[in-house]
Amino acid sequence: PHALLLTGPQGIGKESFAQVFARAVLCEHLHADAARPCGICRACLLNQAGTHPDNHWVGLLEDQKIIGVDQVREVSANLNMQAHYSGYKVVVISPAEGMNTQAANSLLKTLEEPAPRSLLMLVTSNATALPATLRSRCQRITCTLPAQDVAASWLEAQLEPGHDVALLLALAGGSPLAALQMAQGGQTSQRLNVLDGMER
Repeated sequence: PHALLLTGPQGIGKESFAQVFARAVLCEHLHADAARPCGICRACLLNQAGTHPDNHWVGLLEDQKIIGVDQVREVSANLNMQAHYSGYKVVVISPAEGMNTQAANSLLKTLEEPAPRSLLMLVTSNATALPATLRSRCQRITCTLPAQDVAASWLEAQLEPGHDVALLLALAGGSPLAALQMAQGGQTSQRLNVLDGMER
């Protein structure tokens, strides 16, 4: 499809998936049975350096709370140009619900008349915040929470020993990346201090 809508809870890795998928689409040596980009071709090396001219990421600019119409117009113009390496052109917009009304309306024309060999991925934790006209023109992929044991084993591998992985996952609603962020931000120790203070 020319457009994908990646939806699901926060903290489960939708952006990471979009990044790997974009690299796979642009990979010059990807085989049909391969799950990931090769990592050694020219496209993969450019992606690793963050300089691939056909891979664009649109997000919230520093000190901004919305994705503006100028950002969307720029990527729409890029999608309509010929690819630099005769392959696909890929644009990821995340968080897609961050687009203001003008930006969403500007993107609609690109979705209605997609350029050949282009892929647009909208990443969101709140699909209902997007206009129905945008949602209806994308193939929806719903990303779900991983199984508890899978999330727990992954989280244990990321953390130093001594963390209560089950508690972290419970506090994060089962989202492993959100749980990791909580652990690294010291939020569990803050929680324990508050509970200790309430007990006293």
